[in-house]
Amino acid sequence: MGSPASPVFADLVLEILEDEVIRKLKFKLPFYVRYVDDILTAVPADKVNEIKTTFNSYNQHIQFTVDVERDQNISFLELWCIRDGRSIKTDWYHKDTWSGRYLNFKSHLPTAYKRNTVTLLAEKILLLSEPEFHNKNFELLRETLAKNMYPNGLVECMIKKAHEKFTKNGDVKPIKEKLPIAAVPYVKGLFEKLKAICKDDVMLDGKGDNTLKKSIFSRLKDPTPKLHCSHLVYCIPCSCGYKYVGQTLQLLKDRIYQHKYNISIKNSNHSALCDHAITNNHTPLWDKVKIVVRESQQKKRDILEMIAVKKTPNCLNKHTDCIILSTAYNNVI
Repeated sequence: MGSPASPVFADLVLEILEDEVIRKLKFKLPFYVRYVDDILTAVPADKVNEIKTTFNSYNQHIQFTVDVERDQNISFLELWCIRDGRSIKTDWYHKDTWSGRYLNFKSHLPTAYKRNTVTLLAEKILLLSEPEFHNKNFELLRETLAKNMYPNGLVECMIKKAHEKFTKNGDVKPIKEKLPIAAVPYVKGLFEKLKAICKDDVMLDGKGDNTLKKSIFSRLKDPTPKLHCSHLVYCIPCSCGYKYVGQTLQLLKDRIYQHKYNISIKNSNHSALCDHAITNNHTPLWDKVKIVVRESQQKKRDILEMIAVKKTPNCLNKHTDCIILSTAYNNVI
């Protein structure tokens, strides 16, 4: 649970399961459709328990339940499947728990997100439901989006464009090749200007920072203790008020130990901190060490260290530590 590989392994297990189980059945399945662990198929009425038992006998930890059609209707994901003679009609389906809540039009996110919400729902209706159900589904869509504060004009415009995307045979027209995508925090006004500037080179994706994860849910894991962090830029103050900035890919506690050891053996060449402490007989305040920034990439960490040296008042570091820092960073500092 929680691993990015979990869905892949789950799908592989189910592929093996269905291959072996279907081979054992003593009757043929007219059709068989699976999405993750949801399966839609057709079996003779007197074989329902048999197929359920066969699937559940594969592994005691993988157990299936069965829903049978009622009045020749059954749901599958967002489809409402209707048996009509020897064919099946489909309609857009909502569970009883469906709230009708989508991205609110008043939310602080790019307008493109809101247009896409309407477009995706309209295309879902066109893809999932038969033409005879389109009118009622679009009416439901209009009512639902109105409750989510969407202007009627925008909704009608997006629905019209969704219709235009479909060819006569109901297929969606090929999508043009997409540009690279970069996610940046959304700031109304600024984001739109940046997107217009970068439109030919990169597609900017505005992300909001007011999420449920940030405002409601706590961390699942305890934070790593400061001294057990690695790949970082750090700052150690001295008892005289001066400060030393350094970086390490080791654990911070190991780096501090190296400073302490070199001070104890009077090795002033180890670092500017050691030189200062030995020359002036000062004591670094080891318990007040601070993490300036964490960065796993060495080159980025080098730049961040130089910026930190420039920004730190009363810094012990030698001027040569920042000699290669580009003047392009002056505005950042």
